[in-house]
Amino acid sequence: MEALAKVEVQVNDNVIIQTVERKIDDHLIPSLRMVTEKQLCKMYSMSQNELAPLLFDAKVRIYERRKGARGKRRWFYPEVQQALDEVINENF
Repeated sequence: MEALAKVEVQVNDNVIIQTVERKIDDHLIPSLRMVTEKQLCKMYSMSQNELAPLLFDAKVRIYERRKGARGKRRWFYPEVQQALDEVINENF
């Protein structure tokens, strides 16, 4: 039987690696975004005095991270948003 066509495929590994890394970053980076207390105050239209007790709630505290022993507190954004919404709905 005679071959109808001969197909050669050349794959550029670097392009595939870059595409996969970009796709991973597109899904991973938003989940690693962190916010500060000031940013949370602006998002929830609350003063720092109003928001502070909510940030010490156990549901919110588990998403808190500090850089260094006395560093500024930061929270993972999507998770802390859900936790704060739950705490606010319970308390108000």
